[in-house]
Amino acid sequence: MTDSRVANPHPLDLEHDRVVLSNREVQVIQKAQHKSYEEVGEDLGIAESTVGTYYSRANSKLGEQVTVIEAMLDQQRNARRDENIEAVARYAVERLRDRGLDVKFEIQEQEDKNG
Repeated sequence: MTDSRVANPHPLDLEHDRVVLSNREVQVIQKAQHKSYEEVGEDLGIAESTVGTYYSRANSKLGEQVTVIEAMLDQQRNARRDENIEAVARYAVERLRDRGLDVKFEIQEQEDKNG
């Protein structure tokens, strides 16, 4: 068996943000889909326990990425919804003006519900 790098991470691991998988974590995840931790460790020249650590760390990071992506999608959905509401309102104002009504288009800022 080779020495574990759990306590002494590979330098490539330290260069990445906390939610971005390192090259080593990607290798472990890819290889562990079809091989045991022992086989992955032999392929990569690391201890079986280190494979497990990389695998756990990668899964944790992927879980964090899902949370971030869900939040981003919610923001995009909300922005599109607001844009669509504004477009419908502008269209309605134009149609009312076409009918001779003197209407004004105005967007009121929504108050913060937490405040």
